[in-house]
Order: sequence, then structure tokens, then C-alpha cells
Amino acid sequence: MSQILLTSEELKWLENLRFVTDIQKVTSNRMFLVKDLIETEKMDSFLSEHYDQMGSHDPIVTGSLFMKRYAFLSVIGLFSMSMLGKRFDLSPDNVFIIDDEKNGLWMPGFYLKDSSVTKISTDRVQRKEYISHLFKDHLNLIMTSVRKVTKLSSLIMWENVAVYIYWLYEIVKDHPSLVGIDQQAEKDFALLLEETEACLFGEYHKNPLKRYYTEKVHVDGIEEKVRVRKTCCFSYELAEGERLRCNSCPQTCNIRTRKEPII
Repeated sequence: MSQILLTSEELKWLENLRFVTDIQKVTSNRMFLVKDLIETEKMDSFLSEHYDQMGSHDPIVTGSLFMKRYAFLSVIGLFSMSMLGKRFDLSPDNVFIIDDEKNGLWMPGFYLKDSSVTKISTDRVQRKEYISHLFKDHLNLIMTSVRKVTKLSSLIMWENVAVYIYWLYEIVKDHPSLVGIDQQAEKDFALLLEETEACLFGEYHKNPLKRYYTEKVHVDGIEEKVRVRKTCCFSYELAEGERLRCNSCPQTCNIRTRKEPII
């Protein structure tokens, strides 16, 4: 397939999703090739080196935070497919994770050695191949490495990823500049949640993204409805953790959840 260019508007969208478009503008000199992190020894070293930046020396807590931040690579990949109709090469040997901070929090970016894109058709087979490329051949390998190093549950890691994917596809419904692509995005999202497509994510019998897609509910103290998490991401255990506690935290939401009024 022939390579095509990204427009300036598309690049701005991707930059907002932590995609690094110009390596010359990066101030950090700490770049890590993702392929290396699939090796447990190097993942262990990476997490240990980032304890202070992440705000915890607990391997389970840092492993969970790492996957919350790493989830944005899946957002970048799915945004390019569903909103731009384009695909990146997101092989682990083509992706770098780059240290960065925002408001004192560790917020890494992602840089591709080869950032060229090709057009992806609306054909279901092509889209399934790309989803498998992103999840089975990449994120699932990273999760396996994190799990072996930290003993963090895969259920927590998949929900850390899932919440950002749900967020991405909810953007399409509300953002005026994305009007017109919502039908294809809706089809893509449905495909991502199909129970019969669990194999796209790895050796799973059940789709790891579908299990967390529940109805949003009213929670006391929160204006908008929220989708309460089934697992805890441990953000509250970070330094200044209570300030970072998720609105959808099951520890608090399950206590404050209120039922719809009977009319």
C-alpha cells in the first residue's frame, strides 16, 4: 500500500493524544525502545528507574500507573483508524516511549521511528488485522511483561486500557469537527467489543475490553453519570493519591451510587 501524509489538523489531534511528531522538540533525552520492555529484566529496570517520577515504590502501583499511561498508545492507534482512516506501524520495534511530565505527573509521549501512514479501508478484515496488530502483537506483550515483573492482575491492566478506549469513542459523538465519521467509528467500537473477537487481543476466551463496558450511573457528588470501574487502579496510593483518585473509583463510587428516582 502506498504511503500518504497526515494533515496539519490530524497532527494536532495526535499531539493532543501524546503522539510526538517532531523529535527535535523533545526536551527529554530519555527514550526507551518498546521492544526492549517486552523483556522482563528491562521492564523491571524501567519501572524501578521511574519509581520517584511515578510517585510510588510499590511495584503493583507503578505497574498499574504505567499501563494507564501506556493505554494512550492504543488511543493513538485507534484514533488513526477510526477517525483518520489511516494506520501506523505500531510494532514494538518501531515505537519509543519518551519521558515527559505534566503538572508534576509522569506523562510519557510516544514516538515512531517510521511515522508514515497508509490508508486503511472500511473492510472488516483489514480492520481486524490492524486491531490484532495493535493489541495481540503489542499491548498484550507489554502487559505480560508488566504482570511477570509486578504480579499486577491482567484484569486491572485491561480496564486501565479500556476506560481510555471508551473515552475515545465517546468523543466522536460530542465533537463537532468529527461529525461525519461517527458511523464508521461506531462500527469499529462495536467490533472492539464483540465477544467472538477475543482472539484479536491475545489468547483469551472472552473479550478483555467488553467486560468493563457497563451502564453509567449517578454518583453523589459528581454531576455527570460515570461508568464505575470494576477494578481499582491504585492511583490513590500514589504520592498525593487522594487528589489523583479517579471519579470512577469503585472504592468510593459503590458507596455513593444512587439509584434513578422512581417517577
